[in-house]
Amino acid sequence: MVSAAASRLEFGRSHQSDARRTRFWCGKPAHIYAQCGRLPIFAGGNADVDVEMLTTARFALLISHDDPDREYAYSTAAEKSVAAAAAHGWTVVSMKDDWTTIFTTPTEPDPTSVT
Repeated sequence: MVSAAASRLEFGRSHQSDARRTRFWCGKPAHIYAQCGRLPIFAGGNADVDVEMLTTARFALLISHDDPDREYAYSTAAEKSVAAAAAHGWTVVSMKDDWTTIFTTPTEPDPTSVT
């Protein structure tokens, strides 16, 4: 069964006032709209599959997995999202340049601390 919101998306119609948000695609934007009746104000993503969702958001944040020493880097599989971020002026956070800690070393709990 297709909801009324999803059927509106299928034909590419929008009643949003923001001109950047008037074109709908399949995938994440359609599912978001079908579930809550509106497009995201904020969206965060980290891969090419998130470009459509990020394009429909008023504020978009792209996490760039560009630190092969501390985390699996898959920037080579995310060229489309990085190019779209540059074209649309999205905020890009680099794991290599902007994060001081990615994974912490597990520590033993302090036996004297009160929980």
